[in-house]
Amino acid sequence: FLTHISMVRNMKRAILLQTLCTKSKERTLSEFSRKATSEFNRLWDERNFCLTFTDFHRKVYSTVKSNTSFNVQIICDMERAVWKSKGKAKGITVKFNVPRNCKTFETKSMFFIELGIYPRKRIAIPIKKNRNFQRYSNLLNNGWTCKTYGLTPDLQIVAYLSKEETEFPQRKNILGVDVNSKCFAVSVISPEGKILHQD
Repeated sequence: FLTHISMVRNMKRAILLQTLCTKSKERTLSEFSRKATSEFNRLWDERNFCLTFTDFHRKVYSTVKSNTSFNVQIICDMERAVWKSKGKAKGITVKFNVPRNCKTFETKSMFFIELGIYPRKRIAIPIKKNRNFQRYSNLLNNGWTCKTYGLTPDLQIVAYLSKEETEFPQRKNILGVDVNSKCFAVSVISPEGKILHQD
């Protein structure tokens, strides 16, 4: 039998989207970001003597739940970020996953990213329609997907985009070998599928 050997490339991009928040939303997001950074640094101190991420998660999860009112997804992402980190942070980018903790929607004139910063509390953030937003929109229209958004310490939004692309390596001719119990068969075909030789 003949098979095409293909490779799947997982391409990733991150685009910074500028926000157009009111003063009230800025205060809410700043307070959330400050609390997230504080908890991140507290968790860094708790990492001591944990040999695996599973040990770390078991050690800190219930404490984080009692210390904060963050969503479960935010807590788990923060734990992973702390585990990978090399030290404390002055500010962190908090990640939100679609559709569980984040969604997007549009009005006639505005584009919004809605973040679930606390259970049953979401905040819709308007996005500035500049060049970065146009690049983001063009990528989505060209088959890219965005399943994660991040809130940066300076209250901007990072869109984490990805796209899977299947590649077929270019070959002049393809040789196929079929091995049976008593004999074997050989076929040679062109890249277009034309049979060139069979034995």
